Amino acid sequence: MMAALRLHIAANVICLRRNRLLHAFMLLVAVGAATVVVPALAFGDTSNRFEAMRVLARMLHGATSLMTPGVGLFLLWVHRRGRSIAMVATTAAPFGAWVAAIPATSALVGAAAHAAIALLLVVLSQVWGVTYQYGFAYLALDGFTESMIALGIITTLSVFIHPLLAVVLVTLVNDTTVLAVRQGLELLPLGPFVRVVRAVSAALYFVVPATDPFGERTEAMLRTMRVATSDWRYLGWAAAYAILVLALAQVTTLVWLRRRPTR
Repeated sequence: MMAALRLHIAANVICLRRNRLLHAFMLLVAVGAATVVVPALAFGDTSNRFEAMRVLARMLHGATSLMTPGVGLFLLWVHRRGRSIAMVATTAAPFGAWVAAIPATSALVGAAAHAAIALLLVVLSQVWGVTYQYGFAYLALDGFTESMIALGIITTLSVFIHPLLAVVLVTLVNDTTVLAVRQGLELLPLGPFVRVVRAVSAALYFVVPATDPFGERTEAMLRTMRVATSDWRYLGWAAAYAILVLALAQVTTLVWLRRRPTR
């Protein structure tokens, strides 16, 4: 099982290494980072440079959090387009290893990217003479956790529907948009139609997985980058939630693709 998993991960890494779209995305992120770092070189005081580091950290980790589920979606799309799922499902090799290799590859790529960003911020803090806050390390771990939740959600949806539709559905129907709809409905006069929509939105709010389960509890930390003990506790609960989402996603994907490997 582990040997097959390593082989599938290696094949996925080779596929990503040859993909020009991923290279273009990385170049775009690097250009965006330069637009933050270069102007910060002219700042003379550490407060402005600290703010530049905070903006840079949120931008880079945010981009990486989007890239990580995108990698999983891309790998699944490549296999579906090449009609290789049916071949893998009918061979003697464990099919579960192939299914697990997709999130494992995405997790490795995402973890490496988040770690590189965290290291970059450590270097910048030393070069610029800015006191390093553990909030920057927290952002890396939190971004990785959020990307794992999004990975589990979007790859599972893409098994049932087209990947582009899965992206649109996740973008339009998520815990943030559903909460906004619920808050907007509170302003409308109560009527039969509004009652039904409220009930549907309430059900969706508790059913749709949250990509950032405790985001509202850590907003103060993101402004100062000073991490309290409670913030690490929330991060631990978010990581447990991500593991649960990934486990459910793996079981669902494995069962569905075994039954319909040609989809």
